[in-house]
Amino acid sequence: ELTERLPYIDAVHVVRISPCGKKAVSGSYDAALRVWDLELRCCAGSLKGHQSAISDVQLTRDGLRAVSASLDHTMRVWDLGTFTCTATLRIGAVGSEDKALQVLLFAQDRLAVARVYKQELHNGPVQVWDLGTGTCIMNIPQGSWPRYMAIMPDERHLVTGCSDCAVRVLDLLTGECVGVLEGHTGVVQDAAALPPPRPGSVQCC
Repeated sequence: ELTERLPYIDAVHVVRISPCGKKAVSGSYDAALRVWDLELRCCAGSLKGHQSAISDVQLTRDGLRAVSASLDHTMRVWDLGTFTCTATLRIGAVGSEDKALQVLLFAQDRLAVARVYKQELHNGPVQVWDLGTGTCIMNIPQGSWPRYMAIMPDERHLVTGCSDCAVRVLDLLTGECVGVLEGHTGVVQDAAALPPPRPGSVQCC
């Protein structure tokens, strides 16, 4: 239990822990992002800039940066040492209602993939962003809105669970759908990619 509790106005939606296990970042529906020192069990600082609910946040492997997604139509890159925003990525054209609901990092944390929702279509694409330049480098349309996504261990393929009860496998280099897994009878709400089995191990599903 953390010894210091800062009041959130609304529910905490997401918490991510750094790979080293020494810090965490939490995001809430009141647009607040907070960095926690898990060794001292206290809040180390706040990340200020988003204007609406936090939908997701991810930490880089070295624990020095975070990438957040918000319903304010932006994603932001944060320096966790200075608690400052180093880049703001606009989702969609100015004036659009496009929102990033989930973000994942890959390619040594140089690229991010965002699950986008377009309100007017009740659907949305998967977008790949270059965090160095702050630009969207690939827009992958989806026939059915993905409810959740996960990057496979090879960091080339993305698994999406969709509203049409199917699971799709996307190639993040080409943007092509390389496989459709069918069999669910309801909306796929979650998806996870398992690492390949170790030699001599048994993997059951």
